[in-house]
Amino acid sequence: MFTYITSFNVTSNQIGNSIKPIVDSKFDVGGFKLYMACYGKGSNTIILESGYNGYGTYEEEWQKIIPELSLSNKVCLYDRAGLGESDKGPVPYSVKEASQRLDTLLEKANITPPYLMVGHSWGNFHIRMYNHLYPGEVKGALFIDSPTYTNMYKDVLIREEWDQIKYPYTTEALKRDHNTYIELWDNPLHPRNEEGIDLKLSQQQIMSTSTFGDLPLIWFKSSWGVSNMYKKSPKGWPAEYWQKDRIWQAYGITSMKQLSSNFKYVKSSEGKHSLQWHDPDSTVKLVKELILAINNKSQLIQ
Repeated sequence: MFTYITSFNVTSNQIGNSIKPIVDSKFDVGGFKLYMACYGKGSNTIILESGYNGYGTYEEEWQKIIPELSLSNKVCLYDRAGLGESDKGPVPYSVKEASQRLDTLLEKANITPPYLMVGHSWGNFHIRMYNHLYPGEVKGALFIDSPTYTNMYKDVLIREEWDQIKYPYTTEALKRDHNTYIELWDNPLHPRNEEGIDLKLSQQQIMSTSTFGDLPLIWFKSSWGVSNMYKKSPKGWPAEYWQKDRIWQAYGITSMKQLSSNFKYVKSSEGKHSLQWHDPDSTVKLVKELILAINNKSQLIQ
């Protein structure tokens, strides 16, 4: 069940009373409106970017970290077009268009840069594109269990080759999973692509973007993905394609580390994907670490 947020009711030991949004509205970004809510005040403005088909007002997205972060920072969440409280916009659209919409939304809501951007999963693609389009507006970033930039492309290539050699699927679930990857890649209007985002075009756009230079960047990974990344081939996978998957993963990890000269990798003890929900204390701690590095103009402590 989905719940939409207008305020966060937290316990007295968290903050003392309910947090009321200082911004809670929809803003026109070009013929349709996107929803944004902001909480707290401070010299740092934190923008929360949700993952693929996810949105800020989903009940298990950002609620656990906002109460503490909003004590001394302005924290803003929003819903991309067609999700949550936002209107549906023209589809399909690309990650570049999504970033342009966000920039318009921030301007209309009078949320001025620079921003510390926190993205879950696919949200890191939006952050990288935003940093590329609007240099100087991003001052640091936290990627929460984000895939590498080669991940979707890698999955599609491996599955297309798999089909060409007609390797048998051991279960219907495996076949359905593999087919869906290719269908989402080829058809941005696929029913499971609720956003209507063009993944193939977005991948091309992302791979040509600039890095973050020396801005502080933390990649916060779930223990599940890390612990299973290089183990034996999963059930039903041909060994040669599992080996290709490992090579792509290694390349993607190297590419992630090259995004900033002030980069830090952190592994969570939690094995769930939404670490902002399942490991909120560590998430808040890492945001505070980024703020310290930004304010002191210092390197992240490894």
